[in-house]
Amino acid sequence: MRVLVTGANGFIGRHVMRAFPPGVEVLSQTHADILSGGCIRPDVVINLAWPPCDYESRQKPQVQQAGTDFACRLWSLCSNRGVKFVGIGSQAEITTPDTPYAVAKRKTRTLLRLACNTAGMPFAWVRVFSVYGPGDCPNTFISYVARELMAGISPSLTDQDVPWDFLHVTDAARAIAAVALSDAVGDFDLGSGQQIGTKEVARLLQAKIAPFVPLGFGHRPARTVEVSALKADISRLQALGWSPQIGISEGLDTLPIANQPQAAIKPKHRTDRSHGTHEYNQRQPVFS
Repeated sequence: MRVLVTGANGFIGRHVMRAFPPGVEVLSQTHADILSGGCIRPDVVINLAWPPCDYESRQKPQVQQAGTDFACRLWSLCSNRGVKFVGIGSQAEITTPDTPYAVAKRKTRTLLRLACNTAGMPFAWVRVFSVYGPGDCPNTFISYVARELMAGISPSLTDQDVPWDFLHVTDAARAIAAVALSDAVGDFDLGSGQQIGTKEVARLLQAKIAPFVPLGFGHRPARTVEVSALKADISRLQALGWSPQIGISEGLDTLPIANQPQAAIKPKHRTDRSHGTHEYNQRQPVFS
C-alpha cells in the first residue's frame, strides 16, 4: 500500500510519517509538485496541509480559503484514481466563538464529502482535538505555560477552568494511520476521550518545571464569550482497535522544556503582562 501525506513537515505530519507499520510505503510531496499536477499514485491520501494556524491567520478568510482551495485541488488530482481521501478537521468546527478558520474547515469537509461521494471515493474526516507534544507551535496553551515557567515567569492566565480533551501527538498519529489503513469512512473525533481542566494541566506543568513559580490565574481578563468544554467521542476509533496510550502526565514529560533541571530556573517578575498575553493569544485564543 502507498500512502501520500501532505503537510508532512508539520507538527502532526512528522509523526504520521512514522506511524505506519512496516510494509506500508509512506510518501510526501511538496505543494508545488502537487499543484503542478505531479501527484504520485497512492492508495490513500492524508491531507494534513493547511495554512498557518496562528491566531492572526485564523482570523483572515483569504488565508483560510487557501486551505480549502488546496484540498479541493488535491482531490481533483486523485479523483480518477480510486484512492481513499482522509481529510483533517479541527475541534474548532464545533467550538465557540466561530472563526474564519472554523468556517473554512467545515466548508472543506462538506465539499470533499460531496465530491468523494459523487466520484465513488472512500472519504474519512478526522476532527482533531487538542493535540500536544514535541514540536508543537510555541504558543499553544501547554507550550506557552511551559515556556513561561521555564523562564521563571508566572504565566498570565484567566481564572476560568475549561474542561478540554488533550491528546499526545504520538497517539494522534497512530489514530490517523489506523483510519487510513482501514475501510472505515465518515467522521472521526480524535482526542483522548477524557476531559481535564486547563487549571489542572497548568498545575501539572508547574509541578514538573518550576514548583516555586506561581501560576498567574486571573492575570488575564475572563472571556466575554462562552468557551466550549470539549470531549471527543472516540468510539469509532476504538472500533478500529485504537486507544490512547499516553496519559497527560506522561505526555507532558515528553516535552523538551519539561526535562530541564529545576535548580537552573530563577523566578522573575514580569513588569509587562501584556507581552505574555499577546504571545499566548497568537495561537489558541479560546484556551483558558
